[in-house]
Amino acid sequence: MAGIIKELTTPDITQQPLCITYPPLGENGNFELKSGLIRQLPTFKALSGEDPNMHLSDFHIVCSSMKPTTVTDEQLKLRAFIFSPKDSTRDWLYYLPSACIDTWVKMKRAFLEKYFPASRASQLEKEISNTEQKDYETMCDYLERFKKLCVTCPYHGYTAQDRVMYFCRGLCMEDGRTVSEACGGDIVNKSPPEAWTIIGELAESSRDFARKYTKRGLNSVGSSSSSSLLEEKGDTLTNLFKDMMSRQRMAMVCGICSDGHPSEHCPHMQEGSQEEVNGVWESTPQKKWDPYSDTLNPGWKAHPNFWWVNSQNTQQFG
Repeated sequence: MAGIIKELTTPDITQQPLCITYPPLGENGNFELKSGLIRQLPTFKALSGEDPNMHLSDFHIVCSSMKPTTVTDEQLKLRAFIFSPKDSTRDWLYYLPSACIDTWVKMKRAFLEKYFPASRASQLEKEISNTEQKDYETMCDYLERFKKLCVTCPYHGYTAQDRVMYFCRGLCMEDGRTVSEACGGDIVNKSPPEAWTIIGELAESSRDFARKYTKRGLNSVGSSSSSSLLEEKGDTLTNLFKDMMSRQRMAMVCGICSDGHPSEHCPHMQEGSQEEVNGVWESTPQKKWDPYSDTLNPGWKAHPNFWWVNSQNTQQFG
């Protein structure tokens, strides 16, 4: 007989099973996580700068250093991992299907598939194989950056000799020549451990000395001061050119009719000037030309006393 509607609609108060199925503890059958262990566990929030592989390494170090003798690593890690994720990572762990994880290997695989997908691993592999020493970067800094890149992607699959060749191929011309001379002519004549030892010694000696030349030499200037000076001059010329162009655009806009021509060439201004000239000419009384007038008018053109070609008139005037 079916129950009443009230009983059927009552929420199930039994606890939802987690995604992790813990392995049996063995003969003792009793284990309790210490609060000190929980406080020492690293946290993971899936932020942009967090490395999931480094988080798993830190988690392994804490669990291995504080593991009781009565339990195995897998039993401890599966029980302690639930306290490591925070915020959205904790939500992802709770939303996994129930009882889908029963080993630590499955837990790591699910965690890395979510926060370290294959696309990111492929991108890091390309960065390792195509890494190059930056301008004004010492060999020591370049070596540290290369090591960090390899640790970030521990599943790159490159052998020790591959990593040596990728590192040396990305060296600048000056540092590459130094490594070749230290190896007796070529790095391929050394084994990978010997090559890394020589590279480490040279990198340590370059810690306090900044490189004076750029990596490629053809695309940049030899010193930082001259490079900055050229950049300042380029910025100054760019600003002057922009100012000149803006002034030219402003000069081409008429202040009378707002059309695309200078103000002195505006048709309205030319029409007004012609009308003013005509009005002044019409309002001025026109005098008749009189060569025998007593008044000396500079507007007359042919006064007989100023006709310098005739020598007789010149003597009379004198």
